[in-house]
Amino acid sequence: MKNCLNDAIHRFELRSLTLILLRTEHASVQSEISKLRRAPAEHIYVKSKSECLPGTRDKIQKSLLEHLKEAKDRFVWLRGSPGMGKTAISMSVASTLMEKGLLAASFFWDKNQAGTGLDSIELFPSTLAC
Repeated sequence: MKNCLNDAIHRFELRSLTLILLRTEHASVQSEISKLRRAPAEHIYVKSKSECLPGTRDKIQKSLLEHLKEAKDRFVWLRGSPGMGKTAISMSVASTLMEKGLLAASFFWDKNQAGTGLDSIELFPSTLAC
């Protein structure tokens, strides 16, 4: 009985110490991340583009929203010629996900906002980390 109690106490102490170490490490990482330069890259900061007009591109938006419901499908890459509506579709999908409380993050480049970090890939890694 005494051995069982001692083992339980030892496991509790070990787990408590591990939890303290994890919290300390987490705080350290958060502190370092907070020092990184970050671009205001969420879809709400894009000034030069807008969402899709009501009733337009509904099929692709629905398809993307269905795709993103799956935990394994966390990213979407839209490609196409300029002016095809990639940004509008992305902004519409991001807005829909935000309204539903499902948007984890969004990152939009905006070449029309020079000097903000949105016009180049320079701040992408640090913004993503934040």
